[in-house]
Amino acid sequence: LDMDGNGMLSQQELLQYEGAYLTEVFVRRVFEECQTYDGEMDFNSFLDFVIAMEHRGTKPAMQYLFRLLDIRKVGHIGNFEIHYFFKHVRQALVDNGHPPVDVEDVKDEIFDMVRPENPEFITIDDIVQSNVGETVLSI
Repeated sequence: LDMDGNGMLSQQELLQYEGAYLTEVFVRRVFEECQTYDGEMDFNSFLDFVIAMEHRGTKPAMQYLFRLLDIRKVGHIGNFEIHYFFKHVRQALVDNGHPPVDVEDVKDEIFDMVRPENPEFITIDDIVQSNVGETVLSI
């Protein structure tokens, strides 16, 4: 991944990570939330990222990923966050020849799977208690 051999990863380099499909907006959030050095990620931050991505079903990984999704830093995610992230996934699917997916359908499916305490938003506790956190955080 370290194309320039400087021991650090840029956002463009992290986009090449093969462990999952990553959008530019998601990678930008990773860099907003993790410690960087001159805008690049060090090996420790990369390990935190990889462990979270590869072990999404664990509570620490869910907490890490939830922090990335909670772009307003209000302790929950809702319609805004789901639309913000999924519209980019949707576009990538369309660009790769898949039929368009309705973002509202995806949001409804996520809420149906998680069954949050408050029907307006999802908290990290809702995700952990749902037993489908790994699936939801993979979307």
